[in-house]
Amino acid sequence: PPSTDARIGREAAKSFKAKLTVTDKVEQRERVERIFKELQAGLTEEQKGILLAANVTVVVDKTPNAFALPGGEVFVLTGLLDRVGDDDDMLRGVLAHELGH
Repeated sequence: PPSTDARIGREAAKSFKAKLTVTDKVEQRERVERIFKELQAGLTEEQKGILLAANVTVVVDKTPNAFALPGGEVFVLTGLLDRVGDDDDMLRGVLAHELGH
């Protein structure tokens, strides 16, 4: 059930955050969080009921990637932000893809 997914995602996210370096660049975080919230606002009530732990974290890593955990925990690597540059639509597409997992 969604509550179990959310619990698993939160616990896994806590473990990842202990091992990874969360970015200290406020602009990066705010940009990703803004787009993530925009996407969340467009979810149906059913989708919101599945993504109980929807949250996004930006971590320092040169790899151009992002990944999702159960329940809606999403991690964006700074290498992805470097790759997409100022293209918010490209970042939006990646975040939408991750929320779809």
